[in-house]
Amino acid sequence: MRYDARVAVFDKLKSMGMTFKQHDNPMRLGRCAKSKDIIEPLLLPQWYVNCKDMAKRSVDAVRNKELTLLPAEYESTWFMWLENIQDWCISRQLWWGHRIPVYLATVPGIIDHPDNNNPDHFVVGRNEAEARANAAKKWGVDAEKISLE
Repeated sequence: MRYDARVAVFDKLKSMGMTFKQHDNPMRLGRCAKSKDIIEPLLLPQWYVNCKDMAKRSVDAVRNKELTLLPAEYESTWFMWLENIQDWCISRQLWWGHRIPVYLATVPGIIDHPDNNNPDHFVVGRNEAEARANAAKKWGVDAEKISLE
């Protein structure tokens, strides 16, 4: 349990001589309106979209004059931003109710017990049929044998 883990970590640090002071730390804790339980952050898997290919296509389109930016002086900002693009964390969208077209797969004899924390157990597709076809290709089995969640 997390409360036991906190005590164990502190005791271990203390035994290693890595603590120097212990005192009360008054703070406001978020509490559930109904149960009055303390609301704590929950660690969950994070989902990212690799934006590098999309950014490269956008940079190339402006350089090849397939796309024109107006006013033209914003081209340098365009290039600076897209050439330094980072992966986009889409996990927050889940909390807002946006669905991500990713499915957790069960494949008899290959993935009998799917694990939410194992990225290899997921497949993507614009819809369930496409995800099932991608899963069949990925694991080399008949699509009918695959269960998706």
